[in-house]
Amino acid sequence: MSQLEKPMKISKQLRLKAQEFLSSKKNSKCLEEIVGHYDCGMDLPSCLLALELIFTTLLKERDMLVEVVPLKPMEKTPENLHKQWMKNAYEECYTKVLRSLENGSQKIQIQGLSTAMNILSYEGNFPWKLKGPWTITCHLLNSNPY
Repeated sequence: MSQLEKPMKISKQLRLKAQEFLSSKKNSKCLEEIVGHYDCGMDLPSCLLALELIFTTLLKERDMLVEVVPLKPMEKTPENLHKQWMKNAYEECYTKVLRSLENGSQKIQIQGLSTAMNILSYEGNFPWKLKGPWTITCHLLNSNPY
């Protein structure tokens, strides 16, 4: 089989989907496909890496940050609604990353911990909320190590 005839690895497909989402953040379909792969249990380490790429980039570029003017309600502009959607997707995916720490496979646990800590590091460098460090700390303290 020639190099061109070989099917693309799932990890490469997921990385390309992540890059496609980042190049056009309005295209929610790419993120939904990555989450779908994760939910099916297909190549979880690659899914975790793709989610890490997406959310560390969103944090670094501050794409989920909605400016709040004190004593004024948030404007319901399409841009703010999309940022809110990305925040919700982030919360949902971060919960999935934390759940991977409970997986039976040590490889997945290690990748999940690495992904969670990298995202947490980006949250520290590019803050947009206070909840992140508290969430992972509570999860680690409440999980059974054996």
